[in-house]
Amino acid sequence: MMYCSPPPTYRCDVNVSVILPVYNEEPALTEQLALICGVMCRYEPFEIIAVDDGSTDASFDVLIERKKSIPQLTVVRLVAHAGKSAALDAGFNHATGETIVTLDADLQCSVDDIPRLITALNDADLVSGRRTQRADPWTKRLASRLANMIRRVVLRDGAADSASPMKAFRRKVLEQIVFQRGTHRFLPALATIHGFRVVEVDVRFFERRYGASKYSTWGRGLPTLFDLIGMWWLKRRRLHYQIESVH
Repeated sequence: MMYCSPPPTYRCDVNVSVILPVYNEEPALTEQLALICGVMCRYEPFEIIAVDDGSTDASFDVLIERKKSIPQLTVVRLVAHAGKSAALDAGFNHATGETIVTLDADLQCSVDDIPRLITALNDADLVSGRRTQRADPWTKRLASRLANMIRRVVLRDGAADSASPMKAFRRKVLEQIVFQRGTHRFLPALATIHGFRVVEVDVRFFERRYGASKYSTWGRGLPTLFDLIGMWWLKRRRLHYQIESVH
């Protein structure tokens, strides 16, 4: 079953596209959209692509209502819950900007850090936010540290916080990456494999104010391990060659 429409012809109609995956974040959406608009007004024209990943609460209704007063907002609704990588992929396929920013809808990301990500793109192709002073439960912080440590040892990608939701991309990076389940956790490594420049900048990460995390801390451990093995295989099998001349 298809969960998103085919990618459109890239038009680059806007300066920056903000991708916002949404899964059962009804209480936070109105405030998060207002915060994003407040920061992004300096990058006019901009757009926000909110992808409702099969929410079972009123998130979709809130997005449609907000669209009446936010002309820059595009709402994409998936048929069923497909996961964060699928929601991001759907957002990327509908974005028209040359610069693309991602963050979560739960108000834990600091929207005020978006300009720092965009500025850092002057010297990079992908900028990944490195979450500082995380207010998550200690179990989640511990699991994250272990996962990041194992990933760095296996992939040697140098990323301190690969799964951070705050990232900024040049479009050419996303045109080279094929999204599968779990891809969102390895974007810096995938960009590095394709020869792109990757940097990290510190971003703030706040305590969750509404609801609970939509992903189990330990339940994703085994799937992530399989994903890591797959990433190691991709890196090992990468083609290495240079063309001397064409006649």
